[in-house]
Amino acid sequence: MKNRKNYSTNITFNYIGRFVKPYRFIFSLFLLVAFISMAIEVLQAYFVRNLVDIALSEKRQELVYLIIIIAATITIGFFIQYMNRLLYGYFSGKMLRDIRSFGLNHLIKLPTTYFQNNHSGDIISRFTTDLSTFETYMENEVYNIFSQIVLFVVATIYMAIISTKLLIVSIMFTPVTLVLICIFGKNIGIYSRRTQEYIGRATAKIKDVINGISMVKMCNIEEHLYEKYEEDINGALENRLKNVNISVYMSPLQVILRMLPSVICIIYGSYLVINNDITTGQLISFTFLLSYIVWPLAFLPDMITGTKNAFGAVTRLFDIFELDTERVSGEAYSCSDKEAVMEFNKVNFSYSSKKITLKDISFKIGSGKKLAIVGASGSGKSTIFKLLCGFFNNIEAHVYVYGELIKDWNLEALRSQIAFVAQETFLFPLTIYENISYGKKGASKEEVVNAAKVANAHEFIMSLPNGYNTVITEGGLNLSGGQRQRIGIARAIIKDSPIILLDEPTSALDNESEKFIQEALDRVMKNKTVIIIAHRLSTIRNVDEILVLDNGEVIEKGTHEQLMKNAFAYKALFQKQFLAN
Repeated sequence: MKNRKNYSTNITFNYIGRFVKPYRFIFSLFLLVAFISMAIEVLQAYFVRNLVDIALSEKRQELVYLIIIIAATITIGFFIQYMNRLLYGYFSGKMLRDIRSFGLNHLIKLPTTYFQNNHSGDIISRFTTDLSTFETYMENEVYNIFSQIVLFVVATIYMAIISTKLLIVSIMFTPVTLVLICIFGKNIGIYSRRTQEYIGRATAKIKDVINGISMVKMCNIEEHLYEKYEEDINGALENRLKNVNISVYMSPLQVILRMLPSVICIIYGSYLVINNDITTGQLISFTFLLSYIVWPLAFLPDMITGTKNAFGAVTRLFDIFELDTERVSGEAYSCSDKEAVMEFNKVNFSYSSKKITLKDISFKIGSGKKLAIVGASGSGKSTIFKLLCGFFNNIEAHVYVYGELIKDWNLEALRSQIAFVAQETFLFPLTIYENISYGKKGASKEEVVNAAKVANAHEFIMSLPNGYNTVITEGGLNLSGGQRQRIGIARAIIKDSPIILLDEPTSALDNESEKFIQEALDRVMKNKTVIIIAHRLSTIRNVDEILVLDNGEVIEKGTHEQLMKNAFAYKALFQKQFLAN
């Protein structure tokens, strides 16, 4: 556990250093101006000392000059403080912007397996709640902490010049108090991280409820989900209260740190004045400066708590930054004059060591040919698509596209050769125009409209109040299933890739919608190399070859006619669907 804690701390400081580095000049300038600003504040103590001593000696002319100097110094200090805040605001704003920018850029480059193995609600919590905690800390607390540290150092130096004896006596009990603070505060970071983890899980459950509200109500599981949610928020509360409990124990230490040095200073300082070791002005100046030592120490527990909370939160985000992204290496191979467009050669694959998903899969599909894959749920159909799209890092399987191994392809170049139409089309909460144009970067309005026409989508789009500028709601709930599918097909059409992967986009539609979709698909597949995951076997009678999968193995293969004549599993499945209709 200790090693893990040190590892996480190192990660956090490494990333903070990385994001500070581009702005090191601005940060260095901020440090310089901050030092000058704090020095001016300490200089006021020097003026107070002289002001008192001159007033006691009744030197009126010198008193007037000193008041003028003090006024000028305060004015200069005001502008320097303004500049200091401006520099820090620029630095912190740029740094936090870079963290957010780097975060999303890194997130979208992670393998799809990460998103399959981690709940989206927890990921969102890291990028919102956790990052906001760190953002608040950076914008408010860091500046104050740094200012107090500088004041502490400068004030201590000047107080030592006034009277080393008085300084030592005034703060002689401080080390004991600091040790106690460290002992009480050592677990704050642990409880803060646990709090954020519970909040992440609670956020995930809220997202589940929103996305599945219809099913929640139909299954009458509102109370069950609420209880699960309460477990997480109570877990967060429990860890928060542990931190509160620590703070309660630390509060008396704050009182001691604030009061005791001042009391000792006044008592012992008065003794030194009586013995002419220091002047009255020096004692008042020393007492004035003492707050710059006392207050940072008194609020050290709060600083520790705030820092550990912020670091505990942002470490959860930086943990994501440590994950390996998809590879960016590989070649962009030529796709012309290749006999086989896609090939699996005795491919074995498993998501875990416990179960083999694909076993000894072999097939080859030539240019312009159509291949269909059928089988029960969990037989490995979707895994074949994922392998073809390069969704798994460091896979040694013998999967070829245009004669080249997937692992040797540049993934961006590979995916540019493939258009995918899913069973359930995902649409972004943007306009219809933008959703279609995402298929091709820089697509013109004419290309978008033509793609929609080929996909049988143009007519229904134009019937909408805002046409192509209609904004699709989250999940595409303001469109029917058939309409969403046609927009997805239009997006595939505009991409104009030589390879098309179809996860039977008509399986969940009514007969009328299926007719529109099938017409569009027939146009899309013309002169393309196509693999179809088929649920409705009536739609694949004319493909060049059909693979029948069972538990990750190819148990039958051939054309529709060959399988109906010689195969058992395919024939039984087809007849079952035929009788059901």
